[in-house]
Amino acid sequence: MTQALALHLTICVSVVISIVDVMAYANLMQENEYRHHMIQIGLSIPQYAPL
Repeated sequence: MTQALALHLTICVSVVISIVDVMAYANLMQENEYRHHMIQIGLSIPQYAPL
């Protein structure tokens, strides 16, 4: 009984860790994408701005 419970907890913990890991990775990717878009917008503004 306790062994099954320990196994269950171990699985739960590893699943939670992997979910958090994936979310952190997705967040990082989103941030990089956002930064990339900001750089692109920043570079394209001079083209549109009447100088």
